[in-house]
Amino acid sequence: MKKTFILIVGLVFATSTQAQTDWESNHIFTPGQTLKDIFAIGPTTIYGISALYSGTALNVKKTTDNGDSWAEQYAGHTSMNYYELASPDSVDIFAVANGGIIIHNSGGDTWTTVPSGTLENLRTIYFVNSTTGFIGGDSGTILKTTDGGATWFDLGATLDAPYSPLCLEMLNETHGFLGGHSFLQVTFDGGLNWNFVVGFAPGDATFAFRGIQFLNNNLAYACGDQGAIWISEDGGLTWMLQETGTSESIQDIRMWDPNIGFACGFAGVSLKTENGGETWTNMTTDISENFYTLDFYENRGFMGSYFGTVLTHEFTAPGVSIEEFKNHTLNIYPNPTTDYIVLRGVDLTEITKVEIMRIDGGIVSKISHPNEALFHISELESGTYIVRITKDNESVISQSFIKQ
Repeated sequence: MKKTFILIVGLVFATSTQAQTDWESNHIFTPGQTLKDIFAIGPTTIYGISALYSGTALNVKKTTDNGDSWAEQYAGHTSMNYYELASPDSVDIFAVANGGIIIHNSGGDTWTTVPSGTLENLRTIYFVNSTTGFIGGDSGTILKTTDGGATWFDLGATLDAPYSPLCLEMLNETHGFLGGHSFLQVTFDGGLNWNFVVGFAPGDATFAFRGIQFLNNNLAYACGDQGAIWISEDGGLTWMLQETGTSESIQDIRMWDPNIGFACGFAGVSLKTENGGETWTNMTTDISENFYTLDFYENRGFMGSYFGTVLTHEFTAPGVSIEEFKNHTLNIYPNPTTDYIVLRGVDLTEITKVEIMRIDGGIVSKISHPNEALFHISELESGTYIVRITKDNESVISQSFIKQ
């Protein structure tokens, strides 16, 4: 799983009363370096990975206090260009780099190199679940793991174009997408064969896919060069270009739900939408650099720049104080799920009501004073839902899950 997102019902965007801009510089790493990926792995713990050519091996950045302080970790390779982070289970974490390099960490301070069997530059990594993951690399290289990243093997994949990928997203173990300069390809057989998506082959247009995110099996967003943000509502078969108001390269996109999302790119571009991309509006930043990556956990976002600055953005939800939002410990497991969900981190004796809601706010299930934390949801249609908990008849905690 590449990213884990937590959605909150009725989000509104707001900065603190002291903030002068939407995104504010939080930390600057020296020497200057390009932050290629930021990954919020769980409560308070955020990782970053960089391209750093000054002879140091401190390419990994980590905070365990939600960005209040950062430490750099030895990655095992000097002057290396790292591209992307991913985790199968929110504990183990992997990063890919040039020269076939895969590094792995189990939550501590030590990184080890995992054999990849290739010297090709590895550019993008995605875990479908706790065991199965994929890596895309130069010359049409597709690697796969079936043991949570312990070992990787080359699929010997056949691609319509064996170009260098920039992004990879798998909907499940067989169906996924690979994007890059002037191509978007799809697989239906677990990565063995890849074919051009109609309209996105070399010669169709000048474009580059930089990031892809599926919210469910049908709805997806993607971003790329020339200010491009696309939306697909049919599982990636067709894509419609949205108006962003910029011609700069958009490097990363994060949608919280079908309506609310963020994007970042070159020349200080930072965007948000509250209506599914029908309109994208500019967010303010206190520096103007090329922004490469962003991610969110709960109410705090992190964005990384070309010269090694981490910026943060905070928002809150109506009816929930910022401290309550930061300190609640509700977790939903498993997520994504097919048959049931289990609520973790809450005292059932304090709960007066549990509601399961659609994204549009419609209630599909309501239970007063639940006596167990397991809820069967097999009858729900596939999509994203919200669990809203009322505690002590007043405080509300909301969390999302994906029904497959």
